[in-house]
Amino acid sequence: LSSKNRKSTLFNHLSAVSEGIPALGWILVTPTPGPYIKDMTDAAQFYSNRVLKDFKEKDAIHVEWVKQWVKILNDLYAYVRQHHTTGLAWASQGKREFGSVSAPTVKHAAAAGGPPPPPPPPPPPPPPPPMFFDISSSEDADNSRAELMSSINALGQGVTSHLKKVPDELKTHKNPQLRQSTEHQSDPHDKKGTSQLIDGKPVVPPKPGKTSPSQTTVKPQVN
Repeated sequence: LSSKNRKSTLFNHLSAVSEGIPALGWILVTPTPGPYIKDMTDAAQFYSNRVLKDFKEKDAIHVEWVKQWVKILNDLYAYVRQHHTTGLAWASQGKREFGSVSAPTVKHAAAAGGPPPPPPPPPPPPPPPPMFFDISSSEDADNSRAELMSSINALGQGVTSHLKKVPDELKTHKNPQLRQSTEHQSDPHDKKGTSQLIDGKPVVPPKPGKTSPSQTTVKPQVN
């Protein structure tokens, strides 16, 4: 990282960090990790002194940064030299039994008379049942329609079977005389061309006469 930023004004800062950060790998060093941390601190001190030289009279924040970084490395060296002199030590003062801690803690909470813990939430509702379409109802409807159509067809065939056949002597297209006799018959409701008789005498329509504006009388005249 520092080699890529040689032209930067913070090059010495980056070099001090890159030379001192390997001191954190002391946990892998045996049998004495202390001297290893001391060597990394001295390497970082070389570039830290350059930062102090460049910014001592310009910016105090850079000077303070250098002092804190060197202090971190020196404190790490003192800690490892005191507690891990011959390497990383795990539980050197004995093994702690974590299983014996839970029982007294629960008894103390119950004796204090505190409220009981809330009950667990209810289980989620079951999923809805699957939806099935009633296929039988649609099949029954189709069967009912088929039965209805078949009954209608059977009824039509039965009606035509009861019809009587018209004999040839009553068919007008085979007997033209029957058609002519039918045409000469007059309509009983047609009054045109016919004369009414009263007591065997023809009735003559009355002549118009003087009547009142609100009354008109028509009387038959007998000749």
